Parts: sequence; structure tokens; C-alpha cells
Amino acid sequence: FQAEDGIRDYKVTGVQTCALPISLRRVVVEYARSDWADDALLLLAQLDYATGNPGGAVSQASRLLADYPGSPLTMTAALWAARAASDLHDGAEACRLADVGLHANGTDIETRNQLEYQKQRCTAIMAQAADSAARAPSSPPDTTATTPAPPAAGRGPRIQVIAAPTRARARS
Repeated sequence: FQAEDGIRDYKVTGVQTCALPISLRRVVVEYARSDWADDALLLLAQLDYATGNPGGAVSQASRLLADYPGSPLTMTAALWAARAASDLHDGAEACRLADVGLHANGTDIETRNQLEYQKQRCTAIMAQAADSAARAPSSPPDTTATTPAPPAAGRGPRIQVIAAPTRARARS
């Protein structure tokens, strides 16, 4: 990745882009059996988390855990996934992911300590959810409320994404 790529795209299209996620996805898809595929998935999970997409982080890290069970990055991926699941207030998933990391073969004490902390955090999230569910009044659901209708055709912004090998092919 070179910073000039994003600057060049900005000058041509008016949109700042970053080639890093695209390159990482390419490694994951085209070179899934390479030594770098699990590294690419972990970086994608960390990028998703850093850009405020914890659901994407859970998805990418979970894919690493499922597709590369013997990876040396299992503990780290489980940590990022548990952290993101906790941010989504999904205590059960966060605890499951923390357990995966705690049962992985690894000697990194700091990562193990962070996984232990995530385990405590997810347990607290589940206890809080159970407590709030117990306090909620049991009333029948309001069937008089209407759900908003989807936007009518032709209204609102529309975005179309295309994957093309070159800029010229994308414009044609």
C-alpha cells in the first residue's frame, strides 16, 4: 500500500480511497492457503474494529478461527473478536470467543490476561442483560404501532459498486 494511491484516486474521482483493505481481502480470497491469509484476516478484523465496525471485526476474526484453527494468531484473533462482541453487548458470543482464545496453544501471558478480562466483561454483560430482562414488565407487544414503509423507488441516494480490473473498464 502506498499513500499516493489514495491521493491519486482523490484527484481523479474526488473520493479518498485506501487500497489496504482491498489488498488484504485479495490475499484472503486468492491466496487462502498461504502463510499470510490468517495475518490478512486478523488485520481486516483490526481495521474493522478501528473504524467502528465491531460486527465486521467479529466476522473477520471468527472466520480466522474457523478457517485456520491451528494458526499462531488464534489467541489474538479471539481477543479482538471477544472485545468486539462485548462492544455489541453480545455476552454469550464474547464469552465463547474468549474461551476459544483461552484454550488455544499460546505462551503470550499478556494476551491470556486480556482474554481473562474479556471473559469477566462478557459475564458481566450477560448478568446485566438477565437483570434487565427480569425487571422488564411483561406486557403484550404493541400491535397498533406501524413500522415505517421502505423508501419509495426513485427516492434517496443510490449507490452501485462494481469490481473491475482497471479504471477504464469500470467507466465503460
